[in-house]
Amino acid sequence: MARYIGFRTLRALLTIWIILTAVFVATRMTGNTIDFLIPEGTDPESRDAMIEYLGLNLSLLDQYAIYVKSVFSGDFGLSFYERRPVTDMYAERLGPTLALYVAAVLLAAGLGVPLGIAAALKRRSPLGRLIVAVAFLGYAVPNFVLAILMLLIFSYLLHLLPSAGTGSPWHLVMPTLAVSAALLAAVVRFTRSAMLDVLSADYMRTARAKGLDERVVVFKHGLRNALIPVITVLGLQVTNVMGAAVIIEAVFAWPGIGELIVLSTIGRDYPALQFGVLMFAAVVVLVNLAVDVLYALADPRIRVEA
Repeated sequence: MARYIGFRTLRALLTIWIILTAVFVATRMTGNTIDFLIPEGTDPESRDAMIEYLGLNLSLLDQYAIYVKSVFSGDFGLSFYERRPVTDMYAERLGPTLALYVAAVLLAAGLGVPLGIAAALKRRSPLGRLIVAVAFLGYAVPNFVLAILMLLIFSYLLHLLPSAGTGSPWHLVMPTLAVSAALLAAVVRFTRSAMLDVLSADYMRTARAKGLDERVVVFKHGLRNALIPVITVLGLQVTNVMGAAVIIEAVFAWPGIGELIVLSTIGRDYPALQFGVLMFAAVVVLVNLAVDVLYALADPRIRVEA
């Protein structure tokens, strides 16, 4: 198990280094930040002085070497516009974004798995068909459309929920539902499909033949194997959840890091943009690493084969 985790960790670190390099190159390809930072009509001497001050007069290779050295020392640079550490800028917005992500994933996993099991066990009943229909609806409706519909219904018509901001836990309800809708639908569908495969397996029939209670058969013997594709879905959908959250943050005026990344991209704020993309990439890589470890814990055959 230790060798398995060590190999996966090494691969994750290599992936982060590749992403780090790609982000550095990509930010320089988006345009010259001086064109956005200095107003028109600035004299050439002031322009050259600003370029030298920001270190943009160095070659790309020298800039990359300084950037990598700074990252490994824990220094991600100063924002070109605000002239303060980009880590402080993102730290101020991390709380609301993290709350939104965690709430969305917990809702999708906590509600999607039971609904998927119910849809599998009651597949021929109206309840099972209703759950499947709602899951397909969650796939079909874009998250920003769902967000706007919820705003119109629950805020402007019924006046039940606040429309924007982070003043109370009620502000989290609609953004969480909008972000988690597609993920919840995916978890329901994959849990239902996995449970249908598991329910007809030989070891399930053997467990029933031993006289075990049906709840023990389903939840102890069947659910553990059925969770493997569900874990895969949760891991792979993290990126989609992040992308959805950026849009939802804009719709509900949620003060998260998505808005900061957009502003940094528009202004070509290299340090802020690099850190934001690198942080998102690190989260995705770490989540996939956690998924690999959960695979090994759920099914010992995986780590033996690895």
